[in-house]
Amino acid sequence: MAQKVCTTKSSGVIAPHVMAAFERSLKGFGFEVMPITMYDNRDLLRDEFMKAIQWEPNFAFSYAHQGIVWSNETDPVFRRMGVPLVMLHYDCPFLTSHPKILKEYADHPDAYFHFIWDRTYLDEYKRLGIKNVFPIMLATDPKVFSAQQTKPEYDLAFVGSIASTDALRAKRETKHPVAINEVIDRVIAEKIAHPSMPVLEIVARENTAGLAELVPDWHNEDWVAIFLALHAEGTAAQRVAYINGTIGPAPHVFSGIAKGTSDGSRAVHEGPVDYQSGLASAYRKAKVNLNISAFQLEHSLNNRIFDAAAAGAFLLTDHREDLAKVWSGFDAITYHSIEQLNERVAYYLSHEKERREIAEELQRAVLQSHTYDHRTQYIYNTMVDTFEASPG
Repeated sequence: MAQKVCTTKSSGVIAPHVMAAFERSLKGFGFEVMPITMYDNRDLLRDEFMKAIQWEPNFAFSYAHQGIVWSNETDPVFRRMGVPLVMLHYDCPFLTSHPKILKEYADHPDAYFHFIWDRTYLDEYKRLGIKNVFPIMLATDPKVFSAQQTKPEYDLAFVGSIASTDALRAKRETKHPVAINEVIDRVIAEKIAHPSMPVLEIVARENTAGLAELVPDWHNEDWVAIFLALHAEGTAAQRVAYINGTIGPAPHVFSGIAKGTSDGSRAVHEGPVDYQSGLASAYRKAKVNLNISAFQLEHSLNNRIFDAAAAGAFLLTDHREDLAKVWSGFDAITYHSIEQLNERVAYYLSHEKERREIAEELQRAVLQSHTYDHRTQYIYNTMVDTFEASPG
């Protein structure tokens, strides 16, 4: 695997950590790696790509569409260089793209390899005629998340972004007609009641009037805006509802909200935690960690499941279809309602031995098959197989 790889570096919640983990993995496999910082300043960005052009990489890695940098009105730089671009779609790919990008993928299929973490969006890419589309899950980096002896400091914790929905709701209500807002309200309420149900299934059922605006069309910017509102506002509403809906010990919450803040919720705010240096320890400090998936995850898993497991922590999660691909015993750690979550929190807090055994089993399953090294090997093998199968 002695080849040269460019990777993109940019801001984001999880993207920088995912890309850093892939860089470490690529180097471990013997690749030479050149990170490209995706500056907003065009002059600095041009300098980065000039260095890459002189370096002559064999292929490039980017988080979602970050690697699409236009050298002119029609040609992205990596394609003009003749460098295949691996795209890691660990978020809904339609929330950060636009018709011009989708047309680029369809018009130049051999220039891109799309690895998409949720089959709903993967199937939609295929339906749009985009080639080289493959499934992938998130992963963990054992160099960052490893099990150590840590005495729990609290019973229940949640690590992740939470926010008030007031501003999001007010903005959404000014942008859409009453009929659409009513459906959105029903979808959010239904999703909170049934967290494991895919959002798009709920939209189809709750759109009783058959509003054309609520029929998914990923080429339509109005539909994408509606889905983004559902994802942002709905995720925030669900997380607040579940944190406030716990009836046992108050959840300790690690988010962007400052430590000690009193906001009227049940949360004991612990402030932010650094992903690289503090997150593994934060997971281990709780007897039970809570996972509340974002609305954009129809069937797939977020990084919290892999990272908490690798750290040796116990976690309860809303049911996701892809859990079956990680661990056969996934039913033991899932919930389908706030009532079931409360039952399971109470049960596992009083069954320490069972809790510890489940955490150990899930950790083994994750480390055996779901590290970034596993993903790097899979991506490379997929690219080789695709090139070998190509005519000529």
